[in-house]
Amino acid sequence: VYTQQQLAFSKNCLFDALLKLIAEKDFDIITVSELTQVAGVSRATFYRYYKTISDVLLDFLETWPMGFPSDMTYEHHTDHERVEMYYHYLVANKELFTLLAGDRFIAALRNYMERVFVDGVFTPIVNKMGYRTKYEVSAFIGMVFNVTVDWIRGGMKEPLDDMIEESTKLITSFDFGYDN
Repeated sequence: VYTQQQLAFSKNCLFDALLKLIAEKDFDIITVSELTQVAGVSRATFYRYYKTISDVLLDFLETWPMGFPSDMTYEHHTDHERVEMYYHYLVANKELFTLLAGDRFIAALRNYMERVFVDGVFTPIVNKMGYRTKYEVSAFIGMVFNVTVDWIRGGMKEPLDDMIEESTKLITSFDFGYDN
């Protein structure tokens, strides 16, 4: 019987190994055998938790959205600090997000960002803006998603500070013309 600590350790080893392999080769040619060897875990351990290598990525995103535990709250951060955390996380995990912004994982990236924005780091901004319908929230998420994907697919060439400043302005001024 695995303890929660052993479970977390095995999953982290698999994710770290996957990031290492992604930096070295195309995702589509990484095998379970290769992944488990680099991770230092058995194939049985891999299959205890996952069906596919893609599941490793998706599980990590669910467990550690924006690099923080999924139960972390963000109320004490300013809007600028939230945007800054977001962009620093993207840069720190460039290989991962470059992979996720590709055609194969773009839908998973959109779903991930929706959860992070509505139930995580950007929740206070969404609440403060006072969106009235699910479509308004969707428009907000789509705006941030498109800016993010364009920046990633463009090679993250614009300076980080410029992206943080522009995105902070864009995110915090986005509204539908309602009186809040």
